[in-house]
Amino acid sequence: MKLRHKVLMACGTVALACVTCTVAWTALGIPNSRTHLSAAAEKAAKSEPVVEALYRYRSTHGLFPVVIGDLVPTFLSAADAEQWHLDWLPYVWSLSTYANADGHACVIRFTSHEAATPRPRWQWQASRDDGGYLEVPVDIARIEAKWPRAGASATVREFERRVATASSEPYPGLADHYQGEVSYLLDQGLHEEAEAKCIEMRDSGLKPAWAERALALARLSLRDGAMATPELRRWAEGNPSFASFSYLADLYRDMGQNASAIEALRRATQQAAIGDTLTYVEEALFYWTAVMAYDLDEFDLTITICDYWQHFSQAQGNGEASYYVIRAAANVAAGRFDQARADATAADSRRNLWAGDPGPVRQAATAGDQAWRASFPANDLRIAITYN
Repeated sequence: MKLRHKVLMACGTVALACVTCTVAWTALGIPNSRTHLSAAAEKAAKSEPVVEALYRYRSTHGLFPVVIGDLVPTFLSAADAEQWHLDWLPYVWSLSTYANADGHACVIRFTSHEAATPRPRWQWQASRDDGGYLEVPVDIARIEAKWPRAGASATVREFERRVATASSEPYPGLADHYQGEVSYLLDQGLHEEAEAKCIEMRDSGLKPAWAERALALARLSLRDGAMATPELRRWAEGNPSFASFSYLADLYRDMGQNASAIEALRRATQQAAIGDTLTYVEEALFYWTAVMAYDLDEFDLTITICDYWQHFSQAQGNGEASYYVIRAAANVAAGRFDQARADATAADSRRNLWAGDPGPVRQAATAGDQAWRASFPANDLRIAITYN
């Protein structure tokens, strides 16, 4: 059996921090944008050694640093480090600093979006209405070629250092480092090591639902499901939540047991979705389970999950709204074209939905094409988590 490594992580988005700057004003009360831009460009032009220090760190340790202090003193001097701030999340980092000239101050920020094919730019911001983008005077391709990522041994050692550090002193991201290490071990085929780390993570009380699912995945790889499936089912029965039964459904589907996967999805919809850290469900999990039910031709179950998702999202006051598109596709397949058109119309006011453009499902509903089927984008969060 070819096993797909699919470990779910909380979905998140990256927003640039809102920074209030002290800005000198001209006699007319208008900020001097040209001065700000000049100051930002000058600071960005001097940034290459700092950006290169981040890649040198990764070349030694396999991962980008978590805090700017990680670079001191081996990769950056303490004096240089004091001028910069590093904002870190598992899937993105951003480097920022103040730029000053002639009494004017602004902030410049460089963010590592799309690390596989980086097209980074510096953003400068002097006030809410005064800012823009700069061409990056940093040759990322050259830096990456000069400082390639370190191998598995160094990366695992760095994960272990981060877990130990975050367990004993103020250092961000303890649960993230555990998740990153487990995902990395699974991706490297180190299933025994991943199993041990999952148990350690679970026993520490960190993201227990995620840890149990990852533990089942490691044991499935080691023992071909003989131990993994019953254990995960017992755990889901003892810790019932939307998340626990959804993870169980995923495991059953990995093993080709679709009837059991459907039954687990039905059990998931009977559980609470909002609660403590065990039962709280990220919206990515709703997307994934709704798409799973749809792909299994369980259209009424798909609609139930989307209804549940919508209720959850509205209870939070905001959120992703792909439930409109997925529910519309399920209603088309069930021959309920009016409902499908209503959901497609509701989706029009949303942007960048995970489920994609609502146009095709609207066309199918308008044409009364019950044989039409959607092909939804894969949920990237079902694979090993992205970790810098």
